[in-house]
Amino acid sequence: MAGTGILIPGAGDLAHRCAALVRERGGEAFVSKVLEFRAPEGDELERLQDALAGLRGAAYDWLVVTSPRAVGVVRAADAFPLATGTRVASVGRATALALGDADVGCDFVPTDESAAGLVAEWPETGPGRVLLPNSNRAHPTVFEGLTARGYAVDVVTAYVTATRPLAPKAADALAAGRVHAVLVTSASVGIAIADELRAHPATRIVSIGPQTTADLRAHGLTVAAESQQPTAESLLDATARALGADPTTSQEFA
Repeated sequence: MAGTGILIPGAGDLAHRCAALVRERGGEAFVSKVLEFRAPEGDELERLQDALAGLRGAAYDWLVVTSPRAVGVVRAADAFPLATGTRVASVGRATALALGDADVGCDFVPTDESAAGLVAEWPETGPGRVLLPNSNRAHPTVFEGLTARGYAVDVVTAYVTATRPLAPKAADALAAGRVHAVLVTSASVGIAIADELRAHPATRIVSIGPQTTADLRAHGLTVAAESQQPTAESLLDATARALGADPTTSQEFA
């Protein structure tokens, strides 16, 4: 990876861990926020407040959280500790850690840390009532999967996701051809910079997992490699594979 430029669109712990590994391996990391978040308003806010009141009142059998940000919204609403009888499912370890910081344990975390994995490994069938607070741009995988299993799923917007331009340093590096690969850690991130990536087809796109790969391809983007695990180390291993691949050829992943 020595001498290569890697664009890391994001600002969380995963982005910074990826940047540190890129530098350790001799590459140059360009980290840039491409998303910003705000609270919902109007009807969306009213639905969220009603759902959180129901959560505090033991109206739900399950709380399903798919991001640390969603955990933060529930925590800020003083919904923890949960009412007796309400169980908690987390999409993966990062979200489970955020729950742990709020002194909330998880009753279920899938081995395959993804929305599809959560649905596939779900431990039981309905009926039951589920609260699913997430982004306004969240993929419907969890809602559709749990609905198919017999649950009544209340999806509410916990936060609104909007796009923002690449930071000047990252944008300049991409325009100058100094970015050889981009690490896409969610479909929202990839879609936010889709136009820039289409304008630079020689830049290898590395996806964090199958759902992100599918969403990127649906937007006309070519994915050169897919991470086997949603971790910085696995993303960097996938990047090494991508740098040896033809950036214009669609790859198949196991």
